[in-house]
Amino acid sequence: MPNIENNFNNNDFNIISPGGNTAATFDGDTYYIRLTVLNAIGNIVKLGDGSDAVFYASEATSSFDIQTPGKVGDTSTINIGTGGLDNHFVIYRDTTADSNIYLKPNEILAENLIPEGEYTIQVDFLNQFPTPADNFIIKQISPSRKEVRLKLLDSDTL
Repeated sequence: MPNIENNFNNNDFNIISPGGNTAATFDGDTYYIRLTVLNAIGNIVKLGDGSDAVFYASEATSSFDIQTPGKVGDTSTINIGTGGLDNHFVIYRDTTADSNIYLKPNEILAENLIPEGEYTIQVDFLNQFPTPADNFIIKQISPSRKEVRLKLLDSDTL
């Protein structure tokens, strides 16, 4: 049985969730899933070609580009969504009215030739900011350096 770790407590989730819902939505042409495979000490597993075991997929009706992190100062772009070239795995949906999302980590691990072992699977549900031409500035950096607060440069929002 998997251990589920939430990134946010309920109060924080109500602030960031649309309309303060207790459940998040995952519909739209800019939503995608990032699945990361971590080893026992918390490092990202390396694949046979030396790349990181980080996989992306989206159910978007049209393909879109996302930037993926690389080495410091280096990013690459992949194209995901229906018709996208770089969907790394299948997102399954329940056919009932609630339309739950399911992933099959065993398929993802087997397709990428990751050997048997104990791994932590980190699944992030993300939303691509739709207008990449907007500029952000950093407003605040946390003491741990793991979190930043961003603000749109030419806007009073946020």
